[in-house]
Amino acid sequence: MKTVILALFLAAVANAQPAAELYQALCAGCHGAQMQGGQHSALRKTDWKYGGSREEILRTTMYGIAGT
Repeated sequence: MKTVILALFLAAVANAQPAAELYQALCAGCHGAQMQGGQHSALRKTDWKYGGSREEILRTTMYGIAGT
């Protein structure tokens, strides 16, 4: 997960491409066009298994979840 987030960030900076366009191109196929879920889990939800605060989501994307 950390690698994917970093890749999206670097791609956005390198191409000056808005994050929404990058999401549609690289993430929507699995997580849904509106982050509603599909092949993989929804990204827009209220109940997060590993914490839903801004800090907890950042920690999860930066360091991942051991054993997953």
